[in-house]
Amino acid sequence: PYTVWPFSEPELAKASERNKAQMKKFNFTLSSEHIQVEHAFGCFKLHFQSAQMMGSHKDVQNVWCAIDALFIMHNMCLWHDDHPKQLEDY
Repeated sequence: PYTVWPFSEPELAKASERNKAQMKKFNFTLSSEHIQVEHAFGCFKLHFQSAQMMGSHKDVQNVWCAIDALFIMHNMCLWHDDHPKQLEDY
């Protein structure tokens, strides 16, 4: 329900020097976390290429259930050190 956004340039311009340093550090940390999440989704899509085709669907609840199941399977694959490139037909 909540989205975390980086501080904008106007917000940084209005901030005191002390706050500005903290805000820039927050933006950097947030950006780093965002990159890690993007990489995780990339790995997820490598394991389950059908996830790439989950565009718009009428029943959002079914899509969420499918994504939850795929995430569980993805985590199990990671736990067992099972990577897509190890598959014969990959």
